[in-house]
Amino acid sequence: MSEKQKPAFGPCTSLILSRRKFLGGSALALASVPLMSACEFAETYNNTDEPVESEAEFALTDEGLAGLAEVGGTALLVAGPVEILLVRDAEDSVLGFDRRCPHAQLDMAPVDGNALPAVWDKEARTLKCQWHASVFGDDGDFVEGPPGVADLKRYEVTFDAANGTGVVQILPTA
Repeated sequence: MSEKQKPAFGPCTSLILSRRKFLGGSALALASVPLMSACEFAETYNNTDEPVESEAEFALTDEGLAGLAEVGGTALLVAGPVEILLVRDAEDSVLGFDRRCPHAQLDMAPVDGNALPAVWDKEARTLKCQWHASVFGDDGDFVEGPPGVADLKRYEVTFDAANGTGVVQILPTA
């Protein structure tokens, strides 16, 4: 076909797509929507611009940690960009876990607006995410729940029950 015989489509001639290219491009665009929203979700909760200290101190008298007054209670400790779910697993012990369940990155912290905070089972020594019933042992290992769930990140906590104070190791010590 010579230049004179080509149909006149105006300036958009180069944008004409075959049905196959259009459908393939549409499928790719639709498939990327969940990925984009997942990235946005992750960025919202993983602010890496703030410096991270190697340790975070806490006291049972700190505002927001009242949940740790009783064995089985939970509270959220915010140390810069790191958010740790604290669990009072015994009179003289506190455990630290990642705030988000590794199954769907949903919040397990007992904070305003979270309808389903995690629950500590004192007898079984497990933490249950109520969103999709993932259960983790006191070491953070996945015990039961939806298939393919990773272990829950665990933080080392030193707790002095006599003083009601503790230290959470956020970064590995050198």
